[in-house]
Order: sequence, then C-alpha cells, then structure tokens
Amino acid sequence: MTADSWLQQPILVTGASSGIGFQCALQLAAAGAKELIITGRDGDRLQHAKADIESASSTQVEMLVCDQSQQADVKGLVTHLSNHQPLGAYIANVGINAVHDYGPTKLHNLTEDQIADSITTNITHLMQILIPVLSGMHHQRSGRILLMGSQGWMHGLAGQSLYNFYKSGLVGLTHSIVSEYRNRDVFCHLLNPGVVLNHRTEKLRGRRKDIDSTMEITESMVAAKAMELLRLSDQTLNGQLVNV
Repeated sequence: MTADSWLQQPILVTGASSGIGFQCALQLAAAGAKELIITGRDGDRLQHAKADIESASSTQVEMLVCDQSQQADVKGLVTHLSNHQPLGAYIANVGINAVHDYGPTKLHNLTEDQIADSITTNITHLMQILIPVLSGMHHQRSGRILLMGSQGWMHGLAGQSLYNFYKSGLVGLTHSIVSEYRNRDVFCHLLNPGVVLNHRTEKLRGRRKDIDSTMEITESMVAAKAMELLRLSDQTLNGQLVNV
C-alpha cells in the first residue's frame, strides 16, 4: 500500500452524523477520499451530513442508519461490510457513556441493565464490526484503523466507571490489532481527545474552573490529528496512543 492509496478504497466512519465523526468525514473528503460509508442513529441528521460532505467534495457518500446499541442494526452493518469490497480505513467513533442517560453513578450503584448496555454497545458490537473489517484488511494485506478513545479514563472520572473501563480497554485492543495484523500492513492507532468543545462538555466545563482555554480542543482539531495518524505508513510508528 502506498502512503495514501487507502483513500481510494471505501472508508467507514461510524457516528458521523455530527461531532467528531462528521469532522473526520469532512476532512477525509477534503483529502480526496473516493468513497465514504457513514453511519449514525438519526436518519435525517445523517442525510444532512451526507449532503454537506458531497457538496464540499467529489467524494461518493453512502449512509447507513445504524444505532450501535441495537443488535439488528449492527448485524445489518456487518452484513453490508461482509458483502462490500474491503475497506481502506475504519474510524471507530461510536461509544456510549451511561452518565448522559443516568447521570454520575458510583460503581456500587450500577444496575445490571446499565452494565449490560455499556458492554454490549461499546465492546460486543465494536468487536462484531471489527470482524469483517479486519477480515477484509487481512486478505488484501493493507488497512488503517483509528479507534476513538478519551483521556477521561486516565483520571478515573468519578461516576463514570463504565466509560472509564471501556475507554481504557481500547489500549489493549489497539495493541492486539497491531500485534496480530501488522505483518499484513494493517495499522491501528488510538486517539484520546481531552475536553472537546461541544454540548456534551458544557456542564463539565462549567463545573471545572481549572479547565482553561489551553486545555480545550475543537472537534475539527481532533479530526485533523486522526488524519495525521491514518496517514502514517512507517510500520515502526504503528500502534500510536495519542492524546489531543
């Protein structure tokens, strides 16, 4: 695989109807991506994202409505990927944080449903999507994977043990993918954003007066760093764990 030949193959970006995923899709299109497959839960927002990307580039955009918490949706995406030509790259940008639905919850107060929902969406379904992605990359002997993590787990965010558990697990997953597939020229990196300027961090930024403007980053800044990692072609740089 030449440095940017992966841009000429289909590229999957999950959670791309808005936020970091949408910015990643925009920057991929600007870089010359031939075909994007974007997913999201809301069909209308996904349609708007598709239109915005196509109006700003010559990239062909295919949208698939997929709620990654729903097994039927994930099976549909897996089937589509299994029947599709191998991907050049995959940005895994979906992950739920129970705090958004239930508020901060100490570990001993977690319910079985909260635990099951988090594990199913963040771990089980991610692994199910990775199976056809890695199978295709293995056989074509090339590919790029970018896992979207968070710096939150490094601080043990209080009341977010499930989120911390999931995001920290991406470190081991990154190392495993590199160990098992680097000899097939498959790259995998983990990008850990800090305090991203969006609606989800408004309350946090309001509570934490120690967070100043130098610690805040935009969604487009995260996407730019993702592009830098995807473009690495030196195997000695495979498996980067990057904070941004």
